[in-house]
Amino acid sequence: MPPRRRWFLAYVWWLPLMMAAAEDQKGGSCSAKRCGNHTISRPFWLVDDKTGRSCGPLDFAVTCHSNRTPVLWSFGDDGFEITRISYEERSLRVVDLYKRNHLHNNTNSCHVPSWNASDQLGRLFRVDPVNLNLVLYNCTKVAAAVARRESALVQIRCGNKSNAFVRAGGRYDATDDYDRYHMEGCEATVVPVLGVHGMANASDYEQLISGGFLLTWQTDPLTKQIKKNTRIRMQERPHPTIEQPRLPTRKETHREEKWPDLVSPLKPSCRQRGPHALPLRKVEPERLPTENEYCE
Repeated sequence: MPPRRRWFLAYVWWLPLMMAAAEDQKGGSCSAKRCGNHTISRPFWLVDDKTGRSCGPLDFAVTCHSNRTPVLWSFGDDGFEITRISYEERSLRVVDLYKRNHLHNNTNSCHVPSWNASDQLGRLFRVDPVNLNLVLYNCTKVAAAVARRESALVQIRCGNKSNAFVRAGGRYDATDDYDRYHMEGCEATVVPVLGVHGMANASDYEQLISGGFLLTWQTDPLTKQIKKNTRIRMQERPHPTIEQPRLPTRKETHREEKWPDLVSPLKPSCRQRGPHALPLRKVEPERLPTENEYCE
């Protein structure tokens, strides 16, 4: 089946779960659950095949095979088996099930996938740079004859006569230019592996693939933005204010019973006008006029 058609069918199948996840996130996340020896908790969540209920982003969906094997959802056929998970370090060790199940001696024919591991992962996951590259080649008959003479290439041991090969690459780099692994007449696929003591021997490709590789994850940017906006709104709320003492109004300043001291210190010319004399100069509201503003 062509990759585009396979991804489209996977998208159609997961669309109801994606819509349900958006609704469920409004009401909170699901509680932690056990799958074999692993605890699956936020941000990961176990898929409920019976109810179709989901508890978070599709990237973190996990199915529990046979009630003992947690498998991370992917755009590929079989997903990634989780062998170790660290919530403190935000990392997990996974095994590409499709490659492990189709690239070994017990199969009648080789099925070398045409997509890299990074293409199968959700947008919130990254292949850790500690991994090494294992390069798989699916060659034509003519190219395979040439490849057999290459000392750096190891023929994949599956089927009666295999046109698939493998070689060890360098350190994994998401920005790496894979053109350096190009071979005429062959299709190359890059597989991250942890290796043994930082080394990868192409002859041990089955062991390397079964050993898995290291992934890290990051928080959903949308979730972080929602939390940030919530904090901003909380900060913008007005705090309770205490009423400050106010200045007396103009009418209050001319009432002798409340302000008897306003009359006595005035100049004689002011006293002649009486205690209710208006200021000769216009003053600002809420401010007591000075003596010069009363009389000149």
